[in-house]
Order: sequence, then C-alpha cells, then structure tokens
Amino acid sequence: MRLAIIILMNIDRRVTHIRRVEAVRKAKIRLAMIVLSVLFFIALILVIVNAGRAEEGIGRVQGNNSEEMDFGHALVMEDSEPEHSQVIDIDPVSISIDNDDTKDADGESFGSGSSEPESSSIDLQQGPKMQESTTEELEPEHEELVIDFVISEEDYWKILLVNWENPVPNNFETRLYHVEGNFLIDHRVVKPLQNMLAAMREEGLSPLLVSAHRCRITQTTLFENNVARNMGNNMTREEAEREAARVVAAPGTSEHEIGLAVDIVATHYQNLTESFGWTPEGIWMANYGANFGFILRYPRNTEDITGIIFEPWHLRYVGVEVAQFIMENNLTLEEFLEKYFR
Repeated sequence: MRLAIIILMNIDRRVTHIRRVEAVRKAKIRLAMIVLSVLFFIALILVIVNAGRAEEGIGRVQGNNSEEMDFGHALVMEDSEPEHSQVIDIDPVSISIDNDDTKDADGESFGSGSSEPESSSIDLQQGPKMQESTTEELEPEHEELVIDFVISEEDYWKILLVNWENPVPNNFETRLYHVEGNFLIDHRVVKPLQNMLAAMREEGLSPLLVSAHRCRITQTTLFENNVARNMGNNMTREEAEREAARVVAAPGTSEHEIGLAVDIVATHYQNLTESFGWTPEGIWMANYGANFGFILRYPRNTEDITGIIFEPWHLRYVGVEVAQFIMENNLTLEEFLEKYFR
C-alpha cells in the first residue's frame, strides 16, 4: 500500500514537472513572437521613414538641378548678347566712334568678391606706392631734362588724352582684338597686357580683368544709371551729372572708348573701391605696371586734375618709356602732357 502511494506521488510530481516545462516553453514561444512582432513593426517604421527622406532628397536635388539649369540658361542668354554686339566675330575688329550720345537701358556690373582684401606678404607699412600729384616747381636741371622728351609721331596714339575737357576725337578709329576671353582692347596693347598679367600670375597673384573697351552705348548706360541713383537722393539733374562724372566718365570722355584703358581687380577681391589699392594685386600694379607701359591713371589726391576719384583698379597704356617717367615723377597724364611733352 505504501509502495503504491509512493509510486502515485512520483507520477504526480513528474506530471506536474512536465506541465511546468510545457508552460515555460509556451511562454517563451509567446515572448519570442511578441519580440519578433515588435522588431517587425520597428523595421517597417524605419523603412517608411527612410523612404520619405529619400523622396524628399530626390525632390531637393531635382529642385537644385532646376535652379542650376535656369542659372546656366541665364548665363547663356547674357553671353548671347555681348557688350560689343556691333563687332563682327572677326579679328582684328575695326570700329568707328563718333561723339553722338546714345542711351541704352542696360547697365554694367561686376561680381562681388570678399568684402576685405586678402592678406599680403608684401610690406604694407608704407602702403602701396601710389602716384600723387606734385605742386612743387621742378628744379632747372629737371626742366632741361624733360624738354628733350620727344615722342615720335607714330607713337602719339599712346598718349592720346581723353578726359572731361578732351573728348574722344570725332571719327576716332582703331582695331580691337580679343583678350582674356571676350574683352576687347586696342590691338597694339594686347601683348603688353598679356605680358603684365602673366608676370603677376608668376608672382602668385590672381589678377582679374573686368573691363576693357566700352562702346558708347555701354558708357552712356553706366553714366545714366549713376545719374539716376543720384537723382534718387534728391539731387537735381545738374548736380546728379556732376557727381556721377566723378565716378563714371561721361559718354565720349572715357578712355575705355579708345581701347587703351583696363580695369583689373583680383579674383579674391572684386570690389571697385579704394581698398583694392591695398591688395597684393593693387600694390603690384601701382609699382610695376609701368614696366609694361601701364600707369595708374587716376592716382590718389589728383581729382582736381583728372576730374575722377582715386581708382587703383584703372590702368591706362601709354608705353613703357612714358609710363616709367610718369611713375618716377609722381605725375598724372595731364601733368606730363602739359609740362614735359614737346
């Protein structure tokens, strides 16, 4: 009897153990199913979120591409109507300029670079060597030296004076060649300009030509735009023209119209401001441009002589001999022609 009871108790314990094991196994299975379900839903949510981000990125890229295509198209359209539209695509180009003022509706602007000039390894303590006018009378021996300053008739074109008192001569003619892309300049100045720019680049500088020859229409547009801005500041027409002429030469009085002047800035500083004179490129041009025949046409403190404010970016070709003489004696072209040219 006791043996039967012991056997039944063992059987009961075994059945109870088996039930517990089975219950634990089922619980584990249910837990595993729950975990898998949670992981599945998390994965599904991640897939949906990533798909949304991908669509948003594609839309953004398409939008950017659309903007780039529009901008590129704008550039093509702008280039399709060059400043010198009156010139046929044949080099050399012959032009004829008269003194009839013509007005257009479009202006001219240059890209803006950094607002501050790039630091230079050149000693800036003394500042750029700018040409300044002199009011001192020359010593007798200096006067005797320059009386013999003779320029051959074939070189007169180099010292042609164009300013507010001396407009471009009637029926002025010259041949223009392309330089630095689509810019036009007197064909006799192409080589000196190329040599100067190459010398600057060999020195590690980054000169950027932004203006050369301008037709009468473009010069008129630039001048009239400046006049309009001044009149917007409550100036009369006369006052606006007088103020504009200090910054932009009036039509018919600009050296750009004869193809002997260029405006050069730097790729890192493209603002036409006095501060350009403190950039490495501005300092170099003021000091060494004469070695290639170019002078700083509107030096500091000479507005009463030239009629134009200080423009460290504006160079004028006059030939090496005259340029070096003008630079060494701190002269303007007006002073040179008045005092020393015979």
